[in-house]
Parts: sequence; C-alpha cells; structure tokens
Amino acid sequence: SIWTNKSIEVVRVKSTMSLDLADPSSSSLLFAGYRFVSVSLRLNGISWANTLAVDTHICELLLVPTSVAKVQIPAFRAAYREWRTHKRSRMNAARLIKGFGKLLVC
Repeated sequence: SIWTNKSIEVVRVKSTMSLDLADPSSSSLLFAGYRFVSVSLRLNGISWANTLAVDTHICELLLVPTSVAKVQIPAFRAAYREWRTHKRSRMNAARLIKGFGKLLVC
C-alpha cells in the first residue's frame, strides 16, 4: 500500500470524483466531465534516489475510471488541456484584477 510504504511520501491527493455543491471552492464544481484522482508522490529515504538527485522530484499517479479511460482519445485530452488552460488564465486574471482593486482603494 502506498500509505504504509515508508519509502513513498504522499505529497497531495486531488479528487474530482465527487461533486460538492455546498463548497464553492470545490474543484469538482468545474470538473468539465473529466473525473480522476491524482496522487502526488515523492521517493523518501532511498539511497539511489538521493544519489540520482530525484529524491526531490514529485510524480503524479493518475487514477481514472475505466469507463473514461476506454473512450479517451488524444482529441479529448487536448480539449480538456485547452479548457484547463483557459480556466486557469481566467482565475489568474481575476486574482490580478482583485489585487489591483485593492491597490486603487489605498
């Protein structure tokens, strides 16, 4: 098990598998139909990882429902990446506008 393995550190777990309407900050509200669980892992206390300087690297284990993986084609992945990029751009723009608004008030 990943959770009991002393050589692996679980850095982060992100899930879009449940829709939490009560939590407006829930990332699953903007899931765009792509359901997954992402587990970020790092090798911990392994001598060869230290020697190769990969002990600070974080890798992602992406768990996708079989029904989604079977129909997923490169065009779907490309469309999802494009949607995600635009979503992040809008979120970053909103943060900038909010930050500038605070500067103007002062």
